[in-house]
Parts: sequence; structure tokens; C-alpha cells
Amino acid sequence: MIATCIRLLCLWLFLLGAVELGALGASESAESNAGPEAKAHALTAYYQEHTELPRNGAGPWIELVAQAGRPEELRKLSDQIARGRFDVEATIRAVDALAVAALNRQARPTPSGKETEPLANPDYQMLLRLLHSPDAKLRAASARLAGAWRQGYVGQELVSLASAGGSGPETKAAFEALRQIGGKTALAFFSVLARPDQKIETRCHALVAMAEIQLDAAIVKANDVLPAIQDEALATETWRRLLRVDRAANAFAVRLPGDLPRPVIEAGLQESRKLGKAGNSLTRALTRQSEERLRQQ
Repeated sequence: MIATCIRLLCLWLFLLGAVELGALGASESAESNAGPEAKAHALTAYYQEHTELPRNGAGPWIELVAQAGRPEELRKLSDQIARGRFDVEATIRAVDALAVAALNRQARPTPSGKETEPLANPDYQMLLRLLHSPDAKLRAASARLAGAWRQGYVGQELVSLASAGGSGPETKAAFEALRQIGGKTALAFFSVLARPDQKIETRCHALVAMAEIQLDAAIVKANDVLPAIQDEALATETWRRLLRVDRAANAFAVRLPGDLPRPVIEAGLQESRKLGKAGNSLTRALTRQSEERLRQQ
């Protein structure tokens, strides 16, 4: 036992870069230099002597699971989160570790339960509970994990976070998670976020996200969203992001919503002109609508 503890301590110090390389006469940050095999070995040695990571997340272990954890070690981390065996700060780090492993290494916990049946899937149940946490940072981390795992089953919870509005981390994380889920599932949820009962800022963000997934669907939804914008800064940002989408300028030129407010027309003209020739058709369409409004005054 003593030998094992000493070995673990040395591995810990090594990975933290606290071991001086006397033969080289220098110190190195071994956490960045240690290869995946060394990190995996450290995790294996730790789990041989412990059933769980420290409740307060002490040590490099959570981050090592993110960087080098095998599916079975990711499962242990996920199960420890699900059992509430971390404090809040450590839970946030552990949830982010699972997301990092999925995004950077396409690594996920070994399957547990039926992944196609949410009620029988412990990972879904864990995410569902975490997304309702009273801690905003934990909700944001959980949204990031939902996106990394592409868990469309928690889409409604992500919509609730996204519809809170503002620029807080949980709102941004929820939008990004829905983008990562992608496809028809995300399109349906973004359509909900673009409805008139949502804040106009949320509707604009959702419209852009729809355009990134399916431009035609966004063109249809724009008939409700663009006429509702009254703030020129919001109109400018919305047009700028919409026109980054391939073919968007020509598509809006052909199917431009009617009776746009003056701030939306002016912002659209400003952004379409920045595109040069690629924006000419939209510039002409917006100019015609602007002139028509002047004649009606």
C-alpha cells in the first residue's frame, strides 16, 4: 500500500511538472509533455487503489480523464457525477471533462442502459438533472456536454436555457449545443426559439442558426422575424451573420420579406454593399423596398 501511494504521488508530481529533471538540470511541465500512455497509466494506477476521484476534485485526475481516459474510466467519472459524489465546482470540471473527451478524442463512456430509450439511459437522466441545477455554471457545462454528446433528447431543456435571453454562458452554451446536435432536430427547436412569444434577440439568434442548418427554412421564418426588429444595432448584427451563410444574399433578394422597418432596410443595405458584386441583387431588392416606403409617406 505504501509503495502504491508513493508511486501515485510521483505520478501526480510528474504530471503537474513538479519533478525536477536533475540529469538535465531543468524542470519541465510534464502535464503538457507527458504522452497519452503515461497519462493513461497514471489513471489506471489511481483507479486500482480508489473507487472514486476526490470529492473536491483535488489533483490532476479529472483533467487526465478528459485527456486520456478510456471509455471505462469515462464511465466511472460519469457515474460519480450521476451519484452526486463531487462538490459543485468539481462537478462542473467533471462535466466539462466528459465534453472535452467527446469533442477532442471522440471518446465517450462505455454504454450503460439503452441509449435509444431515454428513460432507461442513465446518461440522459444525469443530463436532465444537471440541466435543472440551481447553479448557472453547472447548467452551462451540462449544455456543453449535451452538445458534445449530441443528446437531442434534452432539446427542450436546451430551448428553456436559450430562451432566457441575454449573453450569459448558459444561453450561449445552449445555442451552441443545439447547433452541435444539428439536423432536423435542431431545426425544430430553433424554430420554436424564433416564434413571436420569444424575445427579439433570441428570435434573431435562432433565425441565424436556422440559416446555418437549412437556408430555405430560415427564409420562411424571416418573414416573421425581420419585420419585428426595431433596433438598428440588432438588425445590423442579424444581417451580418445571415449573409455569412452561403447563397443567403441571393436567396433573400428573391424572397425578401415585405414591409421591413426602416432600421432593417438600412442595416441590410449596409451589409449587402459590403459583399460587393455578391450582394448586388439584395442591394437592389432592399433599395426598391426603401423607395417604395418613401413613396408611401
